[in-house]
Amino acid sequence: NLRGPDVDECLRELRAITNQAAVDAPDASLLEAAAANQGNEEAWRLVCDKAYQVLHDPSRHWRDAPIEWRRAYAVAAYYRASLLDDVGEAVRQADLGLMLGDTRHRSQLLALIEALDPEPDQYAGPAWRTPMPNPCARSVSSSKDILRLATPSMSTFREQCFDVSTPAILEGVIEHWPALQKWSDLGYLNHVAGRRLVPVELGRHYLDEKWSEQLMPLSSFLREYVQKGDSQAYLAQHALLDQIPRLRRDIASHDYCGLGEGDVTQNAWIGYGTISPLHRDKSHNLLAQVVGAKYVRLYAPDQSEKLYPVADGVHKGVSSQIELDAFSPTNPYKRREALRKFPLFETASYIDLILLQGEVLYIPPGWWHYVEALEYSCSVSSWWGRAE
Repeated sequence: NLRGPDVDECLRELRAITNQAAVDAPDASLLEAAAANQGNEEAWRLVCDKAYQVLHDPSRHWRDAPIEWRRAYAVAAYYRASLLDDVGEAVRQADLGLMLGDTRHRSQLLALIEALDPEPDQYAGPAWRTPMPNPCARSVSSSKDILRLATPSMSTFREQCFDVSTPAILEGVIEHWPALQKWSDLGYLNHVAGRRLVPVELGRHYLDEKWSEQLMPLSSFLREYVQKGDSQAYLAQHALLDQIPRLRRDIASHDYCGLGEGDVTQNAWIGYGTISPLHRDKSHNLLAQVVGAKYVRLYAPDQSEKLYPVADGVHKGVSSQIELDAFSPTNPYKRREALRKFPLFETASYIDLILLQGEVLYIPPGWWHYVEALEYSCSVSSWWGRAE
């Protein structure tokens, strides 16, 4: 009884950008054929393949592809998923439609996934074993303590943090989130969302030469990487809560995001011992630590010259060339080379901290931050607004 996307509307848009009105237009003919044979799974697969090829043109990022092709992929993904016999493959195809398509058909894809993979009964365990914390965890070394505020009012947060670009740890502001208890058990995440397809970063971090990204079911990520304590796999900066509404129910939005303008973007971070290298964002950020603990090091914007920002490429100006471990006294040869290459780095002033479960870190726009999970960790970032 589900109502699918409007194929004719998608076809009109696709023809418009190809400047070909003929029924047999090369780029529109596949969609035309599928529209005429809506019960043919193979016809929709061909449309998915063609749209995927356009979206993954190596000359650009897939998000920069024509919106018409993103919509075409979402439409084709919906109809193909509805015709597949294998539920796991059908959910995978619909999830790809959510991730690669635009937002126009999001509600229809979500409804289809709910029909294909109904919400299970309430989770009753048994709890999954999680790996032990890292025994070589980092310790705080800065002489300056970070500001701490206990359940600050909106006016206090504005005056002491938002208006003066000052980072702070906010205590007691997410204690009501069910995720603090539920997400601590990997078995719960697997129970409610194990079939769902997620993008996993493989490698030490995104600046590593061996870094790659792989799509896999959430259950595979949890069993094969997180549960085994593999720090080389990270479900990082993903719109998991938009993709899986069952998990969104476990968290809430922050009232503090009402300060300033712009939409709020919430992304999830899940992994064991993972690293986000030194970088900065243009938006305000509330980093909520839902499970586990993280080491965080912060540098103010006026320290940028000493942090050697990447000079070119997609990470130009927003990521640093610095590898913190290269300056460790435990490896004097590596440290000597790092000091020769980046002589100003150790003169930069910083604040570091351990962000504990249930705490929220406010990171103002432009502040550099390095983040390392000390154990199994789940975090939710809320970005909004931009520095004026």
